[in-house]
Amino acid sequence: MLNTSVKLAGVLVGLCVTKLAAAEPYLGKLSEYVNAPLVVDAQIQKIEFTPEIRSLTDKLTENLQKNSDWFKQYSSQLTPGERIPYHPNMGLTESQYQQLLGGEERKRLTPTGGTRLSFDWRADDVLTISGLPDEAPFDSLLYEGVSDSLLTSFGTLTGSISAKGELGGDHSTGWEGRLWATERKDDKGQLSIVYVIGELDESNRGVFIHEIKGVVDDVVVEHHYMLMWKR
Repeated sequence: MLNTSVKLAGVLVGLCVTKLAAAEPYLGKLSEYVNAPLVVDAQIQKIEFTPEIRSLTDKLTENLQKNSDWFKQYSSQLTPGERIPYHPNMGLTESQYQQLLGGEERKRLTPTGGTRLSFDWRADDVLTISGLPDEAPFDSLLYEGVSDSLLTSFGTLTGSISAKGELGGDHSTGWEGRLWATERKDDKGQLSIVYVIGELDESNRGVFIHEIKGVVDDVVVEHHYMLMWKR
């Protein structure tokens, strides 16, 4: 479902930046993309699916709930990271299902308020990012440079890869950076979890992307945001 060139939906965050005084600059493994210490006051805009894609998502969710026993057995046969293949029990045509999978190309920006991001670091190359637009404890994470790991409330994601992508819909701005991904699978469902820390279109603007896709308790889960700040 996900790869290094996937078009990710997101939250677009801009501009006002305040640097913390009297502190050494961060020179760790992510210093190509992150300045620290730094505090960013940001406006948030969330990218949402068009009504057409949202309607397909609702229809899929309804049919998975009706066929929950079948779906648990069907999804249990998949290996971690494997895309859920089409089946008529989903209640969609195969064409509609493919349209839903490609829905990241049909999104629109919606303003949702503001947030304040904080970047702090320790001498042992541990970077803290807090103020993410999620409820606690999902509003912060740690990066450990020694193991190249993100410590999040969803678990630890280890080993990033170089990745490139672009903002979907009518927004052609590209990004590049480091991408961490993991799969969570249990008797309640399956989730793909992605984080990206990078730079937007070589413009000296940092980006932070978070994406969750999957099915939990027979409900389709789609949660995306992108944060953007002036470095």
